[in-house]
Amino acid sequence: MGHKSDYFNFKMVPSFLIKPTKTLIRLVCVFLPSSTLRKKVRHYLFTYCLGTYNFDARLAKLLVQQAKFTLNNKQYIETLILGSSHGMYGYITSKNPQELNLSMASLDFYYMKQLYLNLIYSVTPPSLKNLVIVFSAFNSGFAIQRSSEALGVEAAFYKQFYKINRNPEGYNTKQETDVEIETALFTKRFFNKFDDDYMRCLYELSLIQDQDAQIKRTTLGEDDFIQQELQRTIKHVKYAQSNFSMPHFAEILRTAKENHHRVFLIIPPHTKAYTKRLKKYNCIYFNLKDYLSDNVSLLNLLDAPIFDDSDFIDLDHLNLKGAKKFTNAVQAFIQGK
Repeated sequence: MGHKSDYFNFKMVPSFLIKPTKTLIRLVCVFLPSSTLRKKVRHYLFTYCLGTYNFDARLAKLLVQQAKFTLNNKQYIETLILGSSHGMYGYITSKNPQELNLSMASLDFYYMKQLYLNLIYSVTPPSLKNLVIVFSAFNSGFAIQRSSEALGVEAAFYKQFYKINRNPEGYNTKQETDVEIETALFTKRFFNKFDDDYMRCLYELSLIQDQDAQIKRTTLGEDDFIQQELQRTIKHVKYAQSNFSMPHFAEILRTAKENHHRVFLIIPPHTKAYTKRLKKYNCIYFNLKDYLSDNVSLLNLLDAPIFDDSDFIDLDHLNLKGAKKFTNAVQAFIQGK
């Protein structure tokens, strides 16, 4: 098993050890007297002692790489890519300082807006010309503090390094505690500790996600795995049917127009099974044409024939092979405008 030093050196833990190890840690934490203490200890054991497979540890490394690149190159950046995990896995940025991908797992429109504003108002004059937004099925109604997911490492990082406060709408005290704990643990010493290459960090995350998918396939069987994963579609569509986050999206578009930035809205591809399920609902994907204008363009890759099911980690996240196709398609779209 891992030691503290493994937090910075990636090793895949054998899949048969992951679930029992997590269960053991949770059982030990049950005997601690307070929920806050239990969370702190659980976080420490997962992230520091067992960080060899911990997803948050890898997200932390990726966030630091994004921040370092932004600080070192923000005066040169011409294209900014924003999105949730579909943009994070899907768009491969080169080491060209003119391109920056700040997509992150579960990133909502509030944080996309704040990251966009942070970049364009921190450089005078700004060099930014293009804004790429990779849509997810749930984006229109999704705000991370209203979901069952804790704000966790991302909100803590954005608060500490970009000075972005959490969205004041609808957060609860439990998630407030989560952010405080993460912020306390996420000290600036990590900024110098994390020296891994961006693509290495992304590769680690994809391996973890792929391993999780393989475990489910093995334990559930392929049909039940697909059925379980497709249940997320229903949850995503419920988010999409709400316009809770669309004011932040509209503000992004207004700001882009004021600053003469071109906006490229991208609908990412999914596996055939997932796409078929999405099309049964009135998903926000099919209303994006309402937002098009002289500076806002749409590229719909949902049914693009260049992708097949071998291009995905799971049902809707691209692997490296698929990401290369996705990146090439987006870049060609931008260059053609």
